[in-house]
Amino acid sequence: MAKGDDARSRNQVQYQTALAQNNLNALRTDTLIPQNQEFWNQYLRSQASDTADYGDIRNRFTNFAETGGYTPRDIGNIRARAVSPIRSMYAGANREVDRQRALQGGYSPGYGVLKARLAREGSSALSDATTNAEAMIAGLVNQGKQFGTSGLLSAYGTTPGRSALAGNQALQSTQQRLAGEGLQGEIGRSAIQGQIGASQLPGRTQSIMGNVESIIRPVTQVAGAIYPWLG
Repeated sequence: MAKGDDARSRNQVQYQTALAQNNLNALRTDTLIPQNQEFWNQYLRSQASDTADYGDIRNRFTNFAETGGYTPRDIGNIRARAVSPIRSMYAGANREVDRQRALQGGYSPGYGVLKARLAREGSSALSDATTNAEAMIAGLVNQGKQFGTSGLLSAYGTTPGRSALAGNQALQSTQQRLAGEGLQGEIGRSAIQGQIGASQLPGRTQSIMGNVESIIRPVTQVAGAIYPWLG
C-alpha cells in the first residue's frame, strides 16, 4: 500500500458513507415519511366516507326490501289515481241526468231507473278499477322488494372502491418506507466493511471504493422506484 492510501481510503469511506446517509435522510424526510402519512390519512378519510355512503346504500336497499320503495301515501295516491276517472265519469253522467230533468221542469220519465242504472254500473266499474289498482300495487311493491333484496346481496358482497384503492396505495407506500428504512442497516454494514477493508487490504483501494460506493446505489434505486410511481 502506498503511503497515505490508508488515510485516503478511510476518508473516501467516510465521504461515501456520509453521502449515502444524507441521501437516505433526504429521501426519508422529503418523500417516504410525508408520502406514507398522506396515503394513510387519505385511506382514513376514504374509509369514513365510504362507510357512510355504504350504510346509506344498504339502508335504501333495506327500505326497498321491506316496503318495495312505496310509502303508505304513495300507495294511497296510486289508488286514488286509478279510480279517479271512474268516479269522474259517473259523477258527470249523474249531473247530466239531473240537468236534463231540470230543463224539463222536473218531468223526466225513467229518471229513477236511469239513476239506479248509473249507480249499479258506477259501483261495478269502481270495484273493477279498485281490484285492478290493488293488483298493480301488489306487482309494483313485489318488484321493489325483489330489487331491494338483490341490491342488499350485492352491497354486502362489495368492497367500497375508494377505501380499497386508498388502502392499496397506503400499503405500497408503507412497503417503500420500510425498504428505505432497511437501507439504514445496509449503510452501517457497508461503512464497517469499508473501514475494515481500508485498513486490512493493501493495494486494493479501488476495490474498496467500489464496495463503499455501492452504499448509495440502493438509495438511488428506491428513489427511482418511488418517483415514477408518484407521477
